[in-house]
Amino acid sequence: MEMRLYDGKEYFTRSVSDLLTKMPEPPVKKRKTTRALDQQPSSITQIDEQVDDGGSKPYMCAITPDGLVISCGEFYSVRDFNNNIFLLSKIVEINTNFICTMVLCKANEKGLLCQTEGLELSVACGHVIRCTNTLSTKTLCKKLLVKQKEIRHATFIAVKDCLGASPPLSCYSKNTRRFQLAAKIREELDKSFSSKGFKITLKLGILDLVHDPGLLGLNLKQGVQKREFNLISTGFGELDLLLGKGWDYKFHSSQDPSHFYFVVNLVFRVFYQPAPTFQVLVKYSSAPFTWSENYRTRCKEYVVKKRNEVECS
Repeated sequence: MEMRLYDGKEYFTRSVSDLLTKMPEPPVKKRKTTRALDQQPSSITQIDEQVDDGGSKPYMCAITPDGLVISCGEFYSVRDFNNNIFLLSKIVEINTNFICTMVLCKANEKGLLCQTEGLELSVACGHVIRCTNTLSTKTLCKKLLVKQKEIRHATFIAVKDCLGASPPLSCYSKNTRRFQLAAKIREELDKSFSSKGFKITLKLGILDLVHDPGLLGLNLKQGVQKREFNLISTGFGELDLLLGKGWDYKFHSSQDPSHFYFVVNLVFRVFYQPAPTFQVLVKYSSAPFTWSENYRTRCKEYVVKKRNEVECS
C-alpha cells in the first residue's frame, strides 16, 4: 500500500513499510488527475488522484462515516498506523470528498510529544480514527502547542472567509451546519442514555431556518413541524447519512458490549414559542444480548417479539 506524503514543498508517494523508518526523497512530480464526482475514496492510495488545489474548501470539523467527530488541532490515529499519534491540521472538501491532512507526532527524549518535521499524510476522512496510543497527548512540547494554536486560528479564518464569500457558498454553509448539528445531537444522545427511563428529550436551541429544515426533512412552508424515524417502519438509513454510524446505541458501561441501549424511535419537532426552536424526542430500549455488527437486525427482532407478547397478553 502507498501513502501520499508532503515534504514541506510538494506531495509525493511512498510505501507503508518505508514510511516510518526513513524520510524518502520526493520523486519527479506526477501529472495530477481527477476522479469522477460521484466516486468516494475507498482506500488511502486513491487520495493522490483527487488533488484539486483550486477548488478545495476548508472545514473546522467533520464527522467520519463511522460517526467520529473530528476537529482541526486535535490528535487522532490513522488506519494502518494505529500506534502513532497524528495532529489533524486540515480538513478540506475536494470534489465532494473530505480529505484530512495529518501531521505525524512522536515523543522526544523528555517524553514530550513533538511534531515530526516534514512528514504529513493526506487521507480520506474515513481513515481517521480515535487515538489508540497510550502516550498522553497532554504532554506537548512548546513548539507543538504553538502549532496547535496556529492550526485552530488559521482554520477559523479560512472557514470565516468561506462563509462570508460573495456570492454565498450555500452548499458549503449547509455542510458546516450539518457537521455542527450532527456533533451536537450525538453528544447529547451519548450522555442521555440511562437505565432510569427509556424516553429522553434533547433541546437543541434556536432553529437555523436556512439549513435545518432541509437537513431534518421538515417542510415548514407546508406546516410540517415534525419528522419521525422508527427502527421497524422507516429504518435509520437517512439518519446515518446525517449522524454517521453508531449514533443509535451505547454500552451500559465503557467498552462492554454485553449490555447496551439502542434507539427505537426518534422524532425531530419544531416549536415556535417563544422563538423557533427544535427538540429531538427519543425512545430507546435495553438489549438482552451482546452487541455485534448486525445489532440492528437483532434489535428489530427483539422489538417485534416484545410487541407481539404485549398484544397476546
